[in-house]
Amino acid sequence: MQNGHMTTPAAHAHPASATDCPPSDESFAGSLMLDVAIGLDDEDMLRERISDLVTTGEFAEVHPDEPAPALHEAYDRLEQIIRLHDAAVTDVSDDLVALTTTIHGLAQEAGIVTSFSGFDAQEAADDAQAAALEMQSEGYTVRGYLWVHRQDLERVVLTGDLVVGFGAMPGHDTDAVEVARTAVAAFRSAELTVEWDGTPGARIILSPFAWSMPFRDPEE
Repeated sequence: MQNGHMTTPAAHAHPASATDCPPSDESFAGSLMLDVAIGLDDEDMLRERISDLVTTGEFAEVHPDEPAPALHEAYDRLEQIIRLHDAAVTDVSDDLVALTTTIHGLAQEAGIVTSFSGFDAQEAADDAQAAALEMQSEGYTVRGYLWVHRQDLERVVLTGDLVVGFGAMPGHDTDAVEVARTAVAAFRSAELTVEWDGTPGARIILSPFAWSMPFRDPEE
């Protein structure tokens, strides 16, 4: 993999890839499945984005080869996609459980917070640092932060590669490389497969990584 660039699909495919509507960025339905598979936006947020896409005329720009649906048709398609996804994904993946547990431990024990926010690297790093500063203002000791942006989340669903950025907070002895070393050690302790070349300019790669979870609570 070239750091920061999409790779060819990995053998560790997302379960939704086997459905009649695999996640992709090449069609409206595929993009809906990609949103649902990422799983960070709830249904109301996805409906709001769909409404913006359909009612503003932006749909023709984003999907020029598809006829624009009526709003109710687009909502119905989202409902169908969610059902397809949750028929294929009935449990949270072991990798995602391990990641969630690890980043919680890093925050509690090492003062390293994690943010899943922002569209690109700069925005994600800024959001992560802002979250870290907010925690500092609440009295927590924060030495550094990890960040994953929207394109990284698309990548992990499509390819099985989760790319993680990192940074250090000013005013501490810890630098960015030490933040990364601490995170890499924690990921490996959680039995996640990690690649990192040890330099501040390279991001951490967890691969293969199974990012999957039900979109709706199975108990509801």
